Amino acid sequence: MPAWVGTGKWLLRELRANQDPFGLAAWVDNGADDHAALAGVCRAVLDSVGGYLQDGFIRGEKPSSL
Repeated sequence: MPAWVGTGKWLLRELRANQDPFGLAAWVDNGADDHAALAGVCRAVLDSVGGYLQDGFIRGEKPSSL
């Protein structure tokens, strides 16, 4: 598969011409108005590389007064 070296519309062309494992090109082709579908695509991309970086992250102790 050739490497993508462009910007903007070229990414979409490369996704259509090659394997698009997350369905991003299909989301664009369907009008790109379904925000829940985009969130699903983003979650799939994140899950493929180990998940959301801050999942389960706790920054210190929660104060008892909260």
